[in-house]
Amino acid sequence: MFETRNKKTIDGILFKKMFINGTINLKNKHQEINNLNVFPIPDGDTGTNMQMTMMEGVEKIKKIKNSSIIIVTKILSDALLFGSKGNSGVILSQFFSGFHDQIYKLQKKNINISEFIDSLANGYKKAYNSVLKPVEGTILTVIRESIEKTLKIKKKLKTIKGTLQKLFQYAQISLEKTPKLLPILEKSNVVDSGGAGFVSFLEGMLLYVDNILLTHNNKIKKEEESNQLNYLNYSNFQNKNHNITLDNNTIKYCYCTEFIFKLNNDNNLDITKKKKELEKDNIGDSLILIKDNDILKIHIHTNNPGVILDNLIKYGNLLKSKIDNMKEQKDFFYNTQTKQNSFIITISSEPKIKKIFQDLKVDFIIEPKKYSIEKIQQIINQNKLNNIIIFPHNDQTIKESLKIYKIFPNLNIRVFKTNNIGQIYSSLLIYNKNLSFDLNLKNIEKNIEKKQIYEIISPNFFLMKQSNSSTKEKFDFIAMVKNKKIYEKDLLILSQKLLKKIINSKNNFLTIFYNKNTFIQNILKKIEVFLENEYENLEIEKIEYNNENFIYIFVVE
Repeated sequence: MFETRNKKTIDGILFKKMFINGTINLKNKHQEINNLNVFPIPDGDTGTNMQMTMMEGVEKIKKIKNSSIIIVTKILSDALLFGSKGNSGVILSQFFSGFHDQIYKLQKKNINISEFIDSLANGYKKAYNSVLKPVEGTILTVIRESIEKTLKIKKKLKTIKGTLQKLFQYAQISLEKTPKLLPILEKSNVVDSGGAGFVSFLEGMLLYVDNILLTHNNKIKKEEESNQLNYLNYSNFQNKNHNITLDNNTIKYCYCTEFIFKLNNDNNLDITKKKKELEKDNIGDSLILIKDNDILKIHIHTNNPGVILDNLIKYGNLLKSKIDNMKEQKDFFYNTQTKQNSFIITISSEPKIKKIFQDLKVDFIIEPKKYSIEKIQQIINQNKLNNIIIFPHNDQTIKESLKIYKIFPNLNIRVFKTNNIGQIYSSLLIYNKNLSFDLNLKNIEKNIEKKQIYEIISPNFFLMKQSNSSTKEKFDFIAMVKNKKIYEKDLLILSQKLLKKIINSKNNFLTIFYNKNTFIQNILKKIEVFLENEYENLEIEKIEYNNENFIYIFVVE
């Protein structure tokens, strides 16, 4: 058990653990961040560059046992400088460099909340100073605004958790405003990708002080029970497709170029003059030039990487280089994006079902209480693709969904009349984002026509607060087989009758959706024994589905 939420000081060990948790959260969400990437080049690598940069830092600090925050941040700063990739990665490296500079001045092994906030402020100032022409509406804005607002209330902040909560809150607000500051974001209907990465990092730090340790792929280790995992709701700004012209002619400078040099002892490099010289030569844009003791690093978008190298090699020895063709990166990103030529909308309120739907590449999952034609219309208006697939889950939501045809007569929309989780699940299993919209529709239609899906229900069963043998006998269970009903007072007998009717020697897979009611689960165990005895080659998957209208749903394949 660890307790950090009420801590009033931060040492190297605590900062290291917060940083690692923040980086893992960033890494877990890097693809979502990539999908937001339209500035300065829509090449879909911002999340990748940021997480790779931060992971360089993690690898260096994770084994440090020294509790001094000076030592930890120094090693981190050096690692990020050497390992930073891309615009946002270099900016992050300079942010943490400035953070360390302020901590070094304090000469303290641990710092209080006020000193922590002051160090963050020094970090954003150094990040701004490293960029030749800072652009608002980017990660720089999100970092600056969140820290400036936190600075204003620092006297009121007494704990690390309270401080991170405010930082995270202000960063989210700033992120949501980035489209108003940068026209390309508004045109593309996204927030800034670098800013989203920074917010994800803060989220991970906050999760740590809330006693939630992240691992890769969003699995968590809980030091104490918590129902909260994702503070950051990406649904506010993900899955918004880029409404931009992906023309290579729009890329003025082709090569993202990064060089690191070890400076000669007798170098006479004036970093300010060199920045102005490179700007005057009009040799590129997105220029970041950094001098840190005997290390020089440059990041620039240019058409002539060799000229940049010749210009700087006289000051020292080349240690590291990276040159990426951004036109090729953008083409790859565009081709990847256009493969997703349709969106899927469906409905669920259960975390386990939502997770399954997300794994099956559902784009939007609406809560049943919020499911309405207005909500569907809002989602469609946020997307620039014409091809929409909608899976309702009962007769009422089917009726509501069908109204969409009149609202968007010119869009390619298909509402499938799925009225239970089994139909939705089996349709999602055969959906393939790499196939065309029309081919997916045909496959889903065939699936719904051929798939054997059967239900066992009891309208009165779930009214019982407590199941007992005398009460159960008063209620019938109903099996639905091709619109025909089979009644039975004994749930096990009914289930066995139904399964004998629907399973044959050609079937090799059975999915069972079941309600978590204790009585139902006990019967399910007996059903499994029956299936094992009767169908030894049948593979069975069980999925908890707590819909009060169903006891079991069987999907036979």
